[in-house]
Amino acid sequence: MRSFKKLSPFVTPAGAAIALICFFLPWVEASCGPVTVRANGPRIGGVFWLVLAAAIVILVTFPYFWKRREWFWLKIVTLAASAVGILVILYKFLDTFSSGKIDLKLTDIGSILRIGSFGTIFGFVLAALGAFYFYPNGSPKAARPSVNKKDG
Repeated sequence: MRSFKKLSPFVTPAGAAIALICFFLPWVEASCGPVTVRANGPRIGGVFWLVLAAAIVILVTFPYFWKRREWFWLKIVTLAASAVGILVILYKFLDTFSSGKIDLKLTDIGSILRIGSFGTIFGFVLAALGAFYFYPNGSPKAARPSVNKKDG
């Protein structure tokens, strides 16, 4: 656990970078007879672009809030963006395969979830996990510089 705290400044941006990269990797592969189709984040499109936006938000805001030592906002933005990314993935998956819009199941078409789907979720979970270790030395009081005023 102690070594995780030493690495905590790298966990959140690394998780967001993993989510960003995995967005472009294959998410699902479906075979129906001789035809095989692979879909990645951009090909799925629609509301799924929020997943990419969430990863970018974490990567862009992290250095800004870290440099300013605004731990509260860093944690809020990271957790919110991670939650948005994961919820959009779950929504899209459930909407596609359980809403009745299509009369297919994953097993009917020989679908296989690929590295992009697992990697993106893992990246957001890693980014969110890192958000709980932002405070240097484990406390918000240790993060604030002490101000000693001298008389004179």
